[in-house]
Amino acid sequence: MIDTIYAQGDDALSNAGKILFDPLPFFPTLESMQFRISNFDIPEFSVGSYEVSYKSQKFTKLTGSFDSGNTFSFSFRMDKYYKIYQNLMAWKQLIANDETGAMAEDVSSEGSSLLRTNFSVVTEDANGNITSPGWTFKHAFLKSLGTIAFDQTSGGDPIICQVTLEYVKCIPGSDA
Repeated sequence: MIDTIYAQGDDALSNAGKILFDPLPFFPTLESMQFRISNFDIPEFSVGSYEVSYKSQKFTKLTGSFDSGNTFSFSFRMDKYYKIYQNLMAWKQLIANDETGAMAEDVSSEGSSLLRTNFSVVTEDANGNITSPGWTFKHAFLKSLGTIAFDQTSGGDPIICQVTLEYVKCIPGSDA
């Protein structure tokens, strides 16, 4: 039994998220990245509004614009997904190279971007069953890749990395 649990890669999380990146345009030979994530919030969906007053009454009208944010942050186990961390670091280096100080162009004159990709998020239970309809995020780029803390006194706790992505739009309920 213990061998079966070990083979499943069980890390004692009863519910978690799974993120799946579309093939990355800047890594055409890299297989798509799919891994478990934790500590994430699905962004709020809201629309703009304003008040209209007439004499002693007032009501609220829609502005016709979305007020939703466009940031998605999550954590993942860097010790378990080190190759994923290396891929994210390569993406960060493409956007802003530490050695040369160069910043990549976001959208080319042809209207495409090598820095952006789509990704999807679903929640799943401990058995790997999907428990949500999912969310699809379009035209995302890596905004920040968090620090890594190594602590010998932690007693073998997982090494967690925080990631923040920015995107153009989020489509809820899509089969991610």
